[in-house]
Amino acid sequence: ADLGRLDGCDTLIQTFPDTDIVINNVGIFAPQDFFATDDDTWEQFFQVNVLSAVRLARHYARGMKERD
Repeated sequence: ADLGRLDGCDTLIQTFPDTDIVINNVGIFAPQDFFATDDDTWEQFFQVNVLSAVRLARHYARGMKERD
């Protein structure tokens, strides 16, 4: 599943609805000129590096907390 996309996170969650441990180490980086980096590239970095963790934690942490 492409965790940089909402539907990819949903696919993972549907395939594995419960877990006791989440190791969230997905991330991307491409060295490039700061001033030449367009918004689409920054958006892709944000989706993969930040929102994938938020989406998965929002789902899995609730169940982990309930199960102690």
